Amino acid sequence: MAVNLPEEQGQALARTVGCTEREFPVRVLGLPLCRGRLKKEDRDPLVERFQRRLAGWKGKLLSYGGRLTLLQAVLSALPLFFLSVFRIPVGVLDRIETLRRRFLWQGTQEGTAKPHLVKWSTVCLRKEDGGLGVLDLRDINRALLSKWLWRWLHETDSPWARTFQDRYGGHGTNARIWPTVGARASSLCKGIFGDCAEFEQAVRWEIGTGEVTRFWTDVWCGDQPLCTQFPLGSGGRWSAAIRRNIFAPEEASQLQALAERLREWEGQFGDGADRPRWAPKPNAGFTVRNSYIWRRRDLGPVTLACGNPEKIWSQKIPRKIKVFLWLLAQERLLTRTYRSKWRGGDDVQCGLCGAAPETAIHLFGECRWPQALWREAGIDTARTQFHDIAGLWVADAELGARAEAGRARQVAHFIVPASMWVIWRTRNDAIFKGTRVYTENMGAFAAALIREWASGLGGVRDVTLGGGERHITEYRQ
Repeated sequence: MAVNLPEEQGQALARTVGCTEREFPVRVLGLPLCRGRLKKEDRDPLVERFQRRLAGWKGKLLSYGGRLTLLQAVLSALPLFFLSVFRIPVGVLDRIETLRRRFLWQGTQEGTAKPHLVKWSTVCLRKEDGGLGVLDLRDINRALLSKWLWRWLHETDSPWARTFQDRYGGHGTNARIWPTVGARASSLCKGIFGDCAEFEQAVRWEIGTGEVTRFWTDVWCGDQPLCTQFPLGSGGRWSAAIRRNIFAPEEASQLQALAERLREWEGQFGDGADRPRWAPKPNAGFTVRNSYIWRRRDLGPVTLACGNPEKIWSQKIPRKIKVFLWLLAQERLLTRTYRSKWRGGDDVQCGLCGAAPETAIHLFGECRWPQALWREAGIDTARTQFHDIAGLWVADAELGARAEAGRARQVAHFIVPASMWVIWRTRNDAIFKGTRVYTENMGAFAAALIREWASGLGGVRDVTLGGGERHITEYRQ
């Protein structure tokens, strides 16, 4: 590939070296390399890799828990190398996110559309905030690129930093610390240094000589820049050229507060160079994970019926059951009432009793068949009123409180999740297979599930349900 050379001279060099002559664009270490800007077709291989991974048979044979595992372990990791160097365009991002959403909720890219039960923004929240912990590609892209900004502040003499500095400037004092990203800058430069203004909000400077830190707009005195703490003048900018003998009372009070704040910092400056610190977590320092969390700081947690999401994710049960419980806590299970809102139709009666509309609270609390199962599990349905889905987790807490400490208490917390899963499976079998419902079968199925989950804990030989008096038998320390 001859760069800035005549074609004949490039061919002669190729023959001399003994290499094959190729044309741009090419791929180097998996990344596209071209003379100008990357085109849309240069990014198509990234989308094609997703499509190859999402073979139709995989989604059809996997549960929600299996799809979530594949989504987190493979599909979210596929583009990370690309995202750590280039800013992903909105069009490519939308195509990839569409593939990921369809895989999670449909399992395949073809066929009849299925409802996306929970908003994708909620799915991308951390588990402790009520989501599934799936990476948001836009924010992880910016977090990965911010690693270069952090390195720029520390590796001033590295070859890559000097290359950018020679072409775009930067690494001077005060406002000239960042490169100048103009209209003619490369897409690589725009992608890396396009978020400097936002990134600066998370950098706190320890003052040394003061040659790098900007007095008014950098964070060094408190948790915010001085222009935010003391918004003097127009637009929060202080102009030293404006001199007046008379100030408004508000301006005078701000000037006095500013002077007192600066007096607190007398004698606290060092002798060396100014040092940047990661303000959100000073002790941990900068990491891509911390940067990702910081960029999503304004996305508040969602409220689940179970209260604390740890009640779901801390359980030692299969992941597909956890996702089922998460959907139930969001009240987004595809019951007949919920399906009718999405697809329409008049058949909304309960698939178990047929006596009332099939809502989540009816199916798991008010229906006569679940009521019988709850009594077998030792839950007094007359006292524990299931007015909403949260009542299920109230019952779970009561069972745990009545159980003995140790393994017995852990096993007791399996009873409600196992019973809810059995109710859902029994309902599906009754609707789609025409299976008759028996309380004894439901209780035996729930006990078998609890025994299976308890076997991973050790120290538990058998678990039975019946009468509500004792659920764990032949328990050994």
